[in-house]
Amino acid sequence: MNADDFFELHSIEEINKKTKISPISLRFIKNKEFDKLPRVKFVGFIRLIEKKYKVDLNELIKEYEGYFHHSDDKNNKKSDNIQKNKSDKIKEKRSCLWILILIIFVLTSFLYFKFFNKNNTKDELIVEANKTTVVNNVTENGSEKNNSENNNKTNENIVGGINSSIVNNETNISNTIKYNTSSVKIEKNIIKEYNITILPNEMVWFRALNIDNNKSVEYLTSKPKILKGNYYIKFGHGNITVLYDDKNITPNTKKIVRILFKNGKYEYLKKPNEYEK
Repeated sequence: MNADDFFELHSIEEINKKTKISPISLRFIKNKEFDKLPRVKFVGFIRLIEKKYKVDLNELIKEYEGYFHHSDDKNNKKSDNIQKNKSDKIKEKRSCLWILILIIFVLTSFLYFKFFNKNNTKDELIVEANKTTVVNNVTENGSEKNNSENNNKTNENIVGGINSSIVNNETNISNTIKYNTSSVKIEKNIIKEYNITILPNEMVWFRALNIDNNKSVEYLTSKPKILKGNYYIKFGHGNITVLYDDKNITPNTKKIVRILFKNGKYEYLKKPNEYEK
């Protein structure tokens, strides 16, 4: 029996009374308004209907998956475009930095050769003056030589400062490239978190302890509840259905049930245990 035939045979009011699923959610399922219900709730409701009416509605779940698979393809294309734009921006930044380095190098070379040629010219003039000057000018030539040495030291300090700025710029470029690369890697890291969907078949009390942060919540309800993370849950009875990862858990007992849900795996526990003394 397909979904259309099923909803023709059974009214929303009838299904609501038998499964306790809200009329609004049933209307979304009947009209195939898949974007109105999250996957966990949708699959949970379908499994509950199948259990109560002994029917197979897997075809409806496949339609749901197909609908969102098409949407995911569109989202993947958008994500690829975003990644491409980020890569282009990184390349532009690198190009600008290399151009800046080239400009600094050319400017440094120009200043160096300018001062070097200026000092050579002064030395040549001093030598010519010494050839034609009397002995009394020796002292003056000595002072000229000292001035030339001071100029050389000044030029060396200027060139040293410029070379230091080049080293600092190259360090900044390396740090910028490393930062951009690490940012792209961080965006790709995704931590998987498992959902625990609790579908009571009747009114049930339960207490859930989050074993990651040691916080607990407590409910008395007949409506579906969804918890995210690793939990230790104590149920007042086992007349429930729990959807966890790809597992369908049905204790089917009137006794108290204790279940540990951790990293996609579950385990029935007894009292006492490390979570309940």
